[in-house]
Amino acid sequence: MGIGDPGGISLQRKGDALANQDTCYAALRVLRQIILISGTLLKEDLHKKLQELVVPLCLKLQQQAQCSNWDVNSVSGQYGSGAPRCELYALLLALVLVPSPRWPAPLSCAVCVFSQGRRDQNIT
Repeated sequence: MGIGDPGGISLQRKGDALANQDTCYAALRVLRQIILISGTLLKEDLHKKLQELVVPLCLKLQQQAQCSNWDVNSVSGQYGSGAPRCELYALLLALVLVPSPRWPAPLSCAVCVFSQGRRDQNIT
């Protein structure tokens, strides 16, 4: 089944900035569950890479929202609604709660992110 086939993958969603929110949400949720269930068994470099991706992403999203007076409509893409952002925060919390035995948890960064994240009115 090819991309151009009627039953194939549609590329129309690619142009829609909000189209992949459900996929992003599901992926973050699965990743959070993996960390919570078997996080201490994962390689330390995986923990490190996840922290290096999640923390700056949270900060970037918060900076976008803060520059627009916490207007959540200013955050674009798959994090445009509250559910994916909430799941991103939950993933960060999982990285704090289940750290790698050899890589420190991003506790100080997480405290800052969570403190700023309380201003996001779309997250309950």
